[in-house]
Amino acid sequence: MEPASAAASAAGAVAAGAGALLLSTLGIEPAPLFWALAGSFIGMSFAAATAWWRAAIVFAAVVLVCSLFGAWLAQRYFGGEQLSRNTFACVLAIFFHPLLNAAITRLPAALDGVMRRLGIGGQP
Repeated sequence: MEPASAAASAAGAVAAGAGALLLSTLGIEPAPLFWALAGSFIGMSFAAATAWWRAAIVFAAVVLVCSLFGAWLAQRYFGGEQLSRNTFACVLAIFFHPLLNAAITRLPAALDGVMRRLGIGGQP
């Protein structure tokens, strides 16, 4: 084996080990993580255009959060059944960007309405 090939193999093994350690530390199981990854690929088509580094960070966060939240929802409401855990992870990841966009576009108007009801600022 050539030295460059051995170094690449060692680096790959270290990266795989670090990834496995991170996932076990966070308590993420492989199946919901995979389905959140698949859902995120679909959900990215709904995302607004942005810089590649921001898209990569958001993508990784969506995969991790949706896999954890999907597993939690399945555990809470369906006894942790594998199909429901994977389905929740995938569906949450698919609809993350449209729901986030809806929340961001409607949040200012909602906050303005609350402020008016409280009599704080703005025109009546």
